[in-house]
Amino acid sequence: MRWITHSHMKLPRPYLELLRNVVSLAVQDLKQAKSILHSKGIRVYIENTKDEIVICTVYCRGYNQTYRYTSVQIRNQVERRIAAYFLADSRLQKRNSRSV
Repeated sequence: MRWITHSHMKLPRPYLELLRNVVSLAVQDLKQAKSILHSKGIRVYIENTKDEIVICTVYCRGYNQTYRYTSVQIRNQVERRIAAYFLADSRLQKRNSRSV
């Protein structure tokens, strides 16, 4: 977030506050997800990252399942999640729904 303070923006504080709030929400969601996985006895391990593929293994109740994701799939999912955090405020949703 330092790049915002060092940029030539005239009003960097609102953007910094928005980013801090989004990061805070993401951290809270990550903690909650880890807590749920732990309470259900589910473990997720990233086994390997080859070129453009990430290999994950999920262990649950004595069973395991291996998943392969491409970097494009991961990027698309991350973009959707980031957009959801920024659009979580109903006021922002109303503004974005109108086309200019």
